[in-house]
Amino acid sequence: MIKVMYAIIVLSSLLSMANVNALKCSLNSKQDDYLPHTKVEKDLNGDGINDFFYLAGEEDVYQTCIFLSTKSKTKLYLAHSHSDFYDTVFSFDGSNTAQILVPSDINKACSQADNRNSFNLISDSLKSDIKKSYAQWSKGYEAYNFTYNMPDFYPVHNLFLLNEVKIYKFAGKRKIDVTKKMTSYLELKRKVLEAAIKQDDLSKKCKKHLSKTLKRIQL
Repeated sequence: MIKVMYAIIVLSSLLSMANVNALKCSLNSKQDDYLPHTKVEKDLNGDGINDFFYLAGEEDVYQTCIFLSTKSKTKLYLAHSHSDFYDTVFSFDGSNTAQILVPSDINKACSQADNRNSFNLISDSLKSDIKKSYAQWSKGYEAYNFTYNMPDFYPVHNLFLLNEVKIYKFAGKRKIDVTKKMTSYLELKRKVLEAAIKQDDLSKKCKKHLSKTLKRIQL
């Protein structure tokens, strides 16, 4: 009974600390202060201790924060913070260790120039393949990935197949770049980019940007 009560006290303290840290991490500027709207408590680095994942923001303000727990279970370590997108979580290699997909922005090069968002640069036939891959890769990690309440849109959006990306995993406190090892994801990304570049009505600026992205991920 005493052990159970102690565990509850420790967990409560850790959650309070995580909430405070998440608030600090969600500060986009002095004017913008958003509390997390998505919170996931789950082991991310394979050490058996639950870590903390947060998404904060609204409209055009986005923040992703990941805090790793330590063996003492009373301290948290800010392992990842990104303020341009809601990063997403998958297992591209089928392992028990999650991978974090971190995109960069393509809006200036494509969406604004072509007056359409990247979703519309992907053919319907490819979207079907993307949704199947998304279901496989996101199994067990659905709670991490913000869906926008749009079931047709989010599987395509959350894989950021037209963006330049980095894929990370955590080992202890270290964040490791494993992008080149995620071959199943990169192969799908290659197919999507190649198809998008072939569109006749694509602007030169957008085509140039996507061509550079494709070149960087060639297997």
